[in-house]
Amino acid sequence: MKNIRKIILIFYLVLLANVAYAQSSNSSKSFFNGAYVGIDVGKAKARDYGHEGSTVVINDNKLNGNIYGLHLGYNFPLTKDFYFSPVFEYKKGQDLSSGWNEQSINGTPSTDCNWCMNTKFNHSASLLGKVGYLLDEKNSINIVGGWTDVNLTRGEQDGPPNNVTTYVIDKLHSIPTYGIGYERIYDDKFSFAVDYRYLKSGTLRSSNNYQNAQEFYSYKQETVTFGIHYRF
Repeated sequence: MKNIRKIILIFYLVLLANVAYAQSSNSSKSFFNGAYVGIDVGKAKARDYGHEGSTVVINDNKLNGNIYGLHLGYNFPLTKDFYFSPVFEYKKGQDLSSGWNEQSINGTPSTDCNWCMNTKFNHSASLLGKVGYLLDEKNSINIVGGWTDVNLTRGEQDGPPNNVTTYVIDKLHSIPTYGIGYERIYDDKFSFAVDYRYLKSGTLRSSNNYQNAQEFYSYKQETVTFGIHYRF
C-alpha cells in the first residue's frame, strides 16, 4: 500500500490529538478494560530485496505463506471513547518462504541456478503501542505503532561446477512497524479481532560470507490476521 507509513502516522497523530482534547471520564466502557491474551492466524507476504556488492547484482526474493502467533496486552482507559494498550506480539511463519530465485546480473537472470537466493521467515517479536477508539460498547477500531525483531534464514546456492548451498540466520532488530485493526466483543471474556501489520527495514548487510560475498537486503512484510482475545 503506497505511502502507508505516512497515512498510519497521520491517523495515529489525529487519534492522539482527539484523546488530548476529548472530555475526560472516570471509566471507559468496561468490556475493553484490563489484561488480555490472544492467538491469531493469517496470511503474510514479504519482499527481501537487495544487492551483492555492486548494485548491478540484484537479489529479489518474494515470500508468501501462512503466519500464526500470540499476543499479550493491557487496555488502559484514556477517555470515554479512547483506550491505550501496550502490546507484545510473537509470530511464527508456516511455509513463509520465497523458494529459490535466480540472481540478476545487469538485468540478466543467472541460468540453472548458477547463483540462486532464498529467504525464509522464521519468527518475529514486536513491542507495540495501540490506541483504540470505541465505536460502541462492543466494537472498536485501533491503530498501532512500534518495533519488531525478525529472524530470517537466507540461503545461497552456487551451481555448477561448485554445487554448494549455504544458509545463514539473519536477525533484524527494531524494524519500524505500523498497523490498524478492528475488534468486536463476543461476551465479557472473549472478543474477535482482525489486524493488519506493515514493517520495512533499512538496507542491512547479511551475515552470509560465502566466497567473501557481501549481501545487502531491505526486508518488507505485510500481514493480515484473524484472532481471538481472552480477558482476565
